[in-house]
Amino acid sequence: DNRKASAYLSKFSRLIRHIFDNAKAEWIPLEKEIKALELYLELEKLRFDNKFDLMINVSESVNLGTVLVRPLLIQPFVENAIWHGLLHKDNGSGELSISYWKNAERLYVSIEDNGIGRIASGELRAGKILTQEKRGLKITDERIHIMNEMFGAGIQYTISDLVDEHGKSAGTKVEMYMTVKELLVHN
Repeated sequence: DNRKASAYLSKFSRLIRHIFDNAKAEWIPLEKEIKALELYLELEKLRFDNKFDLMINVSESVNLGTVLVRPLLIQPFVENAIWHGLLHKDNGSGELSISYWKNAERLYVSIEDNGIGRIASGELRAGKILTQEKRGLKITDERIHIMNEMFGAGIQYTISDLVDEHGKSAGTKVEMYMTVKELLVHN
């Protein structure tokens, strides 16, 4: 389908431009990070025939233009949610929710999916020596360690298994927080 291929390539080239532009900076406005994340998610939705729905919520407490984040910090967790949780979901529609909020000192991010969960995903990958998910998390952990050491970013995260009322897997939730870094705006 030429039309779909053209749309995909157009979005892909915009994503690559965002990644290259963002990679030049140590810190970028959250607005730019979310735009790159949205482009990535649009590509994944196209690629996987809209197998999941997406919600991105940003609290009014967050100024997208002045709150600064490290580029591509959230994307590996979102990729894991899609590739290891949502794509293997057989029953019902997949849902991915990303939320941002802050208090005076911290920016919080929550990434929640209703995929198959980490246990079922692990069973699907049983026997593989080092999965892409574990490599991705290892690289992300190393980046976070460096950011915390070099910039005092105060980044921490937890990954939780979600369960339904019957104790069955209902997805995965990543919760992350970091010290708020803001762009100084002069009037």
